[in-house]
Amino acid sequence: MSRKDVKLSGCGELCILCSNYLGYKESKCGGCNLTKGNPFWGECKTYACIEEKEVDHW
Repeated sequence: MSRKDVKLSGCGELCILCSNYLGYKESKCGGCNLTKGNPFWGECKTYACIEEKEVDHW
């Protein structure tokens, strides 16, 4: 995997390595786009900034 293949996530995790995103844990995360900044753990304050600045992310 090269750096250009890695997208940012609001929480700082790499979705492709995240146990919650991959479904290995009971608390599942669909990623920033699917949850619209409201993952299982609460509101993601970074999401609004990411969307406003049009940063490519998961």
